[in-house]
Amino acid sequence: MRPKQTEKALTDTDVRRDQTKVCGLQDIEFTDKPQVESQKSLGSYFSSFVVEEPRNLLVALSGLSILTAVFATVLPITIHFLNEYNVVQPPFAFMMVIVQTLLLPPLVCFSFATATIMFWYGSVTIRFVLAILTVLPGCFVFYQCAYLADIVHSGDGFLTGFGTCMFASLLVTAAIAVTVQLWGRWTLTHQPEQWVFPPTGIVSIVELTSVAAVGSAVFNAVDARPYYVGIMLFGGIALFAAPTVMASMISCLRSDGRVRVAAFVAFCSAFAVAFFLNGFFAAVEFGGVATFIDQPVLLASISLYGVALIWGVTWICQRCLQFCGWRCVKRLLKN
Repeated sequence: MRPKQTEKALTDTDVRRDQTKVCGLQDIEFTDKPQVESQKSLGSYFSSFVVEEPRNLLVALSGLSILTAVFATVLPITIHFLNEYNVVQPPFAFMMVIVQTLLLPPLVCFSFATATIMFWYGSVTIRFVLAILTVLPGCFVFYQCAYLADIVHSGDGFLTGFGTCMFASLLVTAAIAVTVQLWGRWTLTHQPEQWVFPPTGIVSIVELTSVAAVGSAVFNAVDARPYYVGIMLFGGIALFAAPTVMASMISCLRSDGRVRVAAFVAFCSAFAVAFFLNGFFAAVEFGGVATFIDQPVLLASISLYGVALIWGVTWICQRCLQFCGWRCVKRLLKN
């Protein structure tokens, strides 16, 4: 007989524990919350990526898309006013301040939007489609503003060159982000309580190969040789901007505090973005390679301004993700 309790009555949990002793099931632990068994068979691959709380996902991507479009309108409008008033080319230092102010915000926001969805845990194919849909409005707004500002004209090949360069930037950012997400220990999630994610399997590899094949087919269909300079510029910026974005996410979008190593990596890669942009213009537009070699201190000093711009844009984009409940967490894979 169980002795009577004088202070309080038996709870439901105590009753269940007594029942386990009677039945000889001492090893089974009962809790108030039902236990959910993990699916050992994925079944349909895409069905394992059912999006819960889609509002957080769609609102965040819509916000990043709007930010990219807003930043993209600044460049053609500024060029239009400079052409209207016949402004002469300023000295190198002042010119690079203007170039960084006009180019870095839209390009960094473009890379942030792409890296966000590719650093997510969904299907690779779905990620690639969502990344294109997220950045496409910004590219469309930029082209329309440039057309209305009489900077470009129909039939001059600008649309093909611009699309090729931006697609190259998207592929570079996507390749880095999806590689880190699939084989790294960090990932983005839009769900506040999610910790377990689908594992990297053969289907993910097949999807990744298919996306790479599509990208290669696009470049083979378009004669990209006239746009090599633009591809190098936009692809190089994306090459350094993607680590900046992901390191800043790992550092700032965690619930257990910031990671100083990730913050340092974000700063170094942001400096590399600005230094590459300044060095590229120094080598191409201002006196050839001699300017790039003879003035490294000047380039480094101007690049610090670019770092401030990059961190400002990254901070705005991160606030958008935090507002929608996004987090950066360590991956725990399903069995």
